[in-house]
Amino acid sequence: MMPKLSGHELALAMWEIRPELPIVAISGYSKNVSATNASKLGYQDFLAKPFDLKSLVTAVRRSLDEQD
Repeated sequence: MMPKLSGHELALAMWEIRPELPIVAISGYSKNVSATNASKLGYQDFLAKPFDLKSLVTAVRRSLDEQD
């Protein structure tokens, strides 16, 4: 948990500066967030905690590749 703002609020602020910025949503509360609704919110990908390094690398690579 971050103080003062949520991860989604941070993403919205980042998109105000760079609308094309790919963001991978990461949550420990996967019952509230899913890959489907993360996509609807504009995230490139979604990872539920805990995840391994390979999953993180794959999500980041896929997000960057989709920007080309």
